[in-house]
Amino acid sequence: MSAIFAVDLGATWLRTALISPDGRRIDRKARVPTPENAADAARSIEAAWRHAGCAGAVALATAPELDGDGVVLRWPNRRNYEGAALLTDAIRRLARLALVDDATAAALSAHDFDGAADEITVCLSIGSGIGGGAVIAGRPLMGAHHAAMDVGHVPVPSAVGLRCACGRDGCLQAVASGRALRRQYGYHDLFADPAAESALRLATAALAEALAILQAMFDPERVVIAGGLGLSPLFDRIAAELKRSGVALAIAPHRHGDDAALVGAAIGLARGLAPRASTSAAMSPPAARGDPRCKISSPSGYQPGRVSTKAASGA
Repeated sequence: MSAIFAVDLGATWLRTALISPDGRRIDRKARVPTPENAADAARSIEAAWRHAGCAGAVALATAPELDGDGVVLRWPNRRNYEGAALLTDAIRRLARLALVDDATAAALSAHDFDGAADEITVCLSIGSGIGGGAVIAGRPLMGAHHAAMDVGHVPVPSAVGLRCACGRDGCLQAVASGRALRRQYGYHDLFADPAAESALRLATAALAEALAILQAMFDPERVVIAGGLGLSPLFDRIAAELKRSGVALAIAPHRHGDDAALVGAAIGLARGLAPRASTSAAMSPPAARGDPRCKISSPSGYQPGRVSTKAASGA
C-alpha cells in the first residue's frame, strides 16, 4: 500500500501528513488552527491532500462524532460544525476513506500489535476537550454507535456541579479540559500562574478519578496519555496524584506525541480497523492521471521522515 494521507481534526489544531501504512514514516506534515467552520475545514483538508499528491487513501481522525459520509453529528466544543461535511466531493470520489475517533486513533498508534494477542491498551487524550480510546486484543473498541470511550463525558466526583458543553453537569471535561481551564484563566501559561493552582489541583484530581475508573473497567496492560494538555506539565501532576491517592496505575506519555492520532488513523486504515466512509473512489490517485492540482507525482513519492515525539502546545 502507498502512503496514506492522514488528518487529525481537533478543537484547536487541524493537522495533516503523509504516513506509511506501518506508521513508521511521516512526511509533509502541516498544522493550522482549526477553521471557524466545517466548510473552511473541508477546503483546508482538500488543499493539503492535493499538496501531498492526492493520495489514494485518506484516513480522518476527528474529535467530533461523524457519520459514514464525514458529516459532523455531534461536537459540543464547536456546535457550528454540526450537520456539515468535512470531506469534499473530490476526496470522497477519488480516495479510499476511513474515519475514526481521534482518541481511538491515538490508542491504535500506542498499541503493541506484536505483543500478546489479548493485550489491552487504553489512551486518555487531554486537550481542548477530553477523549478516550481502547484497543482490546488488537481491535479498537468502537461501540454500537461508534461512540465508545467518550471519557470526557464520564461523571467524576471532582466535577460535581460544573456545567459541561454537552449540557450535563459533572462531566470530566467540565473541570479538566483545556477549554474549561482557559475559560477561567485565559490562554497564558497556567502552570506559571499561582492563581490557577486550585483549578489545576481540581483538574488533576478529576483526571485521576477517571483513570481509576478506566483501570477498574479494563485492567489494561498499558495506559497512555495524549493531547497537548496531557503531554504538558499536567502529566507529572496526574502521575503524582495517582500515587498519592493509592491508585496502582502506571501511565506513560504517548510515544508519538502530537502525531498520535495521525499515525493511528493511518494504521487503522492500513489494518482495516477503522470504519470506512461510503465512497465511489477509483483506487489510483488523480496525480497518476495527470491532475495538475496535485503537487507530486504519486502518494508514494515522499521522502521518509522520522515520526515526531515532541508534544504540541495544544490539541
